[in-house]
Amino acid sequence: MTASSQLSAVRTSLSRSVIVAATAFVLAGALRLTAAAEQLGVSVGFGVLFFVAAVAQIAFGVLLSIGGRRTTATPVAVAAMMITLVFIGLWLVATLSMVPLYPIMNGPYPIDVLDLGSAILEATSVVALCRSLPQPARRRVAWSLVGLVSVAWLVWSVIVVGSGLSN
Repeated sequence: MTASSQLSAVRTSLSRSVIVAATAFVLAGALRLTAAAEQLGVSVGFGVLFFVAAVAQIAFGVLLSIGGRRTTATPVAVAAMMITLVFIGLWLVATLSMVPLYPIMNGPYPIDVLDLGSAILEATSVVALCRSLPQPARRRVAWSLVGLVSVAWLVWSVIVVGSGLSN
């Protein structure tokens, strides 16, 4: 088998959704890695958090691109989607609320191109990974994720309004 036919065989063995998810995970991880380097000068804790998230995203993207059955198994994919949604949620809370989560500021974390780009890529990876699931599981997982995000948004809204942070 020639190198080009092997490459062709690898490309056709992965679904388009898995390829999109893997690419989005790797790119989001690369952006997070850049942000981690920026954060180290400001906050070691945020720098380490961003570094760990970046390495995990890049590793999962590479594992997806290899095409192992375990990485595309429903429990593993759901865990990756949940962790990714938690990071998106934390970023949204840090940037949209007036809660001083950022160590040197009295307000929200500033939105920059790296964070916005990685959040968009992370959301893309969640959607693509959900689309790569088998049809019976896809609908259940999608609705479960929508329900989880809705409940999290409702709880956060109640906390913000109840604490007076919305003024």
